[in-house]
Amino acid sequence: MQFNSYLYVFVFLPLVWALYTLFRTKPAAKWILLLASCFFYGFFAPVFLIPLLVSGVVDYNIGVRLAGGSDRVRKLLLIASCVLNLGMLAVFKYTNWLTRLLQPVGEFVGVSIPATDIPLPPGISFYTFQTLCYVIAVYQMQFAPTKKFIDYMNYIMFFPQLVAGPIERAQNLLPQLSGVRPMVSARDASGGLFLILFGLFKKLVLADNFGGIVEFIGQAMPLDAGQPVPGLGLLFAYAFAGQIYCDFSSYSDIALGSAMLFNVNLMRNFATPYLSVNPAQFWAGWHISLTTWLREFLFTPLCFWMAGDGRRGRTVHVLLAMFLTMVLCGLWHGAGVMFLLWGAFHGALYAAYVLCPVDRYLRRGLGRVVGSAVAWVLFLHLICFSWILFRCTSLEHLGLVMRSIAQVPQMLSNPLSPQWITENYVFYALAWGLLLLTAVTLLGDLAEKLAGGDVRRLFFRLPAPAGALSILGLVYGITFFGRRVANEFIYFAF
Repeated sequence: MQFNSYLYVFVFLPLVWALYTLFRTKPAAKWILLLASCFFYGFFAPVFLIPLLVSGVVDYNIGVRLAGGSDRVRKLLLIASCVLNLGMLAVFKYTNWLTRLLQPVGEFVGVSIPATDIPLPPGISFYTFQTLCYVIAVYQMQFAPTKKFIDYMNYIMFFPQLVAGPIERAQNLLPQLSGVRPMVSARDASGGLFLILFGLFKKLVLADNFGGIVEFIGQAMPLDAGQPVPGLGLLFAYAFAGQIYCDFSSYSDIALGSAMLFNVNLMRNFATPYLSVNPAQFWAGWHISLTTWLREFLFTPLCFWMAGDGRRGRTVHVLLAMFLTMVLCGLWHGAGVMFLLWGAFHGALYAAYVLCPVDRYLRRGLGRVVGSAVAWVLFLHLICFSWILFRCTSLEHLGLVMRSIAQVPQMLSNPLSPQWITENYVFYALAWGLLLLTAVTLLGDLAEKLAGGDVRRLFFRLPAPAGALSILGLVYGITFFGRRVANEFIYFAF
């Protein structure tokens, strides 16, 4: 089920909330949440519930058995959980890609490798990492395994964050779902509803309109066009950068707001990443739950393993571990060469900024204000380039976009002449629309940053008339500027 559907906003969420509130102090409340989550996830294809339920049943029992037994048995149980979960993820996510890669090899050696078309369960990357969080935490004795199966299943299937995160730790989410929740306060309920409304605005008005520009450019620059349309590749980069951020952050806002109605606090997944001036800042604000997961369970162990003596290692070990982590992060997002290149680019970019901290040099040479502004513009364009790698479907597609960008200087030699505007009307119109959407996005991020990273704080600080006007403005924007296309969230595919 989609967060941006009438069914979710006006039927499913109010009905589940009403039933949960009615039976809040009774055992039935947990079953209401679980059945609602099953309906939410299996709405379009109930068969996708099978791998999710298999993973849940196995890891619940492994968690129970991890509470006792010898170290050898506990280690074998941990390995079994990792093999099962990562194995299912690999089968569903990478089989189709690997068979396509191996087909030419099979033809060369005379072996027929049939093509596969295994559908990808929505959000499998998210719930796989979340259930592994639980098993690893129990194995490391950071968290006692839950004895109630219903509590564990609610932890991995809680519908607000089931499909696209945040990837919650058992220590945070499971205790909230296992006990009797107090009735949500009026303040928290209003904050949750505002987050849902704000998320819908970002999805329908910003993300989907950014996406409309991306789709239009894709139609104007088909892969078989030969000579690309000058300049559209640059707009493609900017538009997709806006689309993927507004799309994913809007999902996270709606997830947080929906959970708040049940008096459940999820972690924030975004903290104004496009205001960053270096990779460390960016990854501290982009998809925070995934970043912390990768740092704890992949990057840090890689550092220690490469050092070989129990220490974290020298700079070369840290940079190599970061590069490998980012490459695997790219593969986590999707199967394909372009995702590998995207991850490798971010790993190389991180290493480049560690070895040559450009932002620090710019502030030192140009002053704090000017240097920070230049560093921000530079890094934002590096991020936009990375999104070209993420969005392009092939190396040929990437080459087409880059050739279009390379023609921008010649194209903009006289941008204000009537002849230029007439000849490049599409570029001109798209650029102004893109500029407007970008301005709204950055102003929203700036307001969130000034509010301490939580837009609810800004909403609560407003006088009642200003708060009412802000809600009216969001509703007005959704009604009159929301794109009337049922676009699913990008990260549902991961």
